Amino acid sequence: MSIVTFFDNKVHVKAILLTLLSVIIIGVAFFGGQMVGLQGVTFAVWLLSVKFLVGFVFLYMLYKANVLGLLSNWSFDSRAYLAIALWLGLYLPVIVFGGFDIAEGRPAPIVLLSHQSTGFFEEPLFRGVLMLGFLYAYVRSAKPSPVMRAILWSSVYFSAIHILNVLQGRDIVTTLMQVAHTAVAGFALAWFVVVTRNIYLASVFHGIFNSIDVDAFYRFIPYNMTEILSTAVLGGIFWAMCTPTHTTAFVDNFKSRLNFKSHTYT
Repeated sequence: MSIVTFFDNKVHVKAILLTLLSVIIIGVAFFGGQMVGLQGVTFAVWLLSVKFLVGFVFLYMLYKANVLGLLSNWSFDSRAYLAIALWLGLYLPVIVFGGFDIAEGRPAPIVLLSHQSTGFFEEPLFRGVLMLGFLYAYVRSAKPSPVMRAILWSSVYFSAIHILNVLQGRDIVTTLMQVAHTAVAGFALAWFVVVTRNIYLASVFHGIFNSIDVDAFYRFIPYNMTEILSTAVLGGIFWAMCTPTHTTAFVDNFKSRLNFKSHTYT
């Protein structure tokens, strides 16, 4: 494979297969760690190390494909600053009054680092490899609204993967609520990445969100609806921020990085 060469014909299929492979790797690390008797802090450190390692692999793939620069911007425009402020504005009060969701008897730094490793693993995969894989396929086939299509499909796969949490012993209702939440969270995070063009900030916010006890702040809404509502509001706002000019510039930048003129389209 060359693009060095991930982005090519049927790239979205390759991205989906890579997503499934990565989930298998994390599953093997999870259940393998349990089988060899890892517990508590040792098990947490093992799992977070695997997630960070796989996240680095995805970032390296994006770098080799010459598209990591599209997601590594630190020169923000007004929309990006507003997106960051909105995210902080929503969750800082939750952190202050709701607190961090520290559980399972592990030290707080390990819990927080574990959640950050999840963000660092999932963002380069779902908002990097998978979303850009779909974007490549839709741009190549001249589909209308390629950014929206790529965001929606990557969000669908992001949420569907969380069904596997039933294998960890979660009840079906909680799992389905998480699937609903991750669908809108994936939508919000994807538009946040498009607006800010910074996957590292998305990884940090992802980890922070996983770490905080949202329901302790919004006590009057049951069944984790707080996560669904809050991320749905953010996703809607970030989506509204992206004008056609903004998304067109994102696609044009993406195409120029992959040198689309050198390809023959069929």
